[in-house]
Amino acid sequence: MFEPRARMPHFVVTAVDGRVIDYRTIWQNANLLLVCLDESEASQPLEIIAAELAGRAGEFATLQARLVVTRDAIPTAPRPGVVIADRWSEIHATLDSAAVTDANDLLEWLRFI
Repeated sequence: MFEPRARMPHFVVTAVDGRVIDYRTIWQNANLLLVCLDESEASQPLEIIAAELAGRAGEFATLQARLVVTRDAIPTAPRPGVVIADRWSEIHATLDSAAVTDANDLLEWLRFI
């Protein structure tokens, strides 16, 4: 798992909506909320939270942040789980799915950074 203050590695993933996301287009432009899903039952509550977050696009724009939701594996990222990084790729939090309780908590992390 990533350690806080580590750097987010560059990645290319397919988002759950089918878009291909290259982290290089986000890096230095926006903060990142990366939601990594898998096929396990542990991922189901996180999928609900991810769907709620997707409906709050205006808040992400205000926070100068991007939401990326994927089922692709990213080496050392929690899966299912969340990574929150600032625009310079510094990781501020890595959370496994059990630690994520609701969308507001994740948005609060983005407000913090």
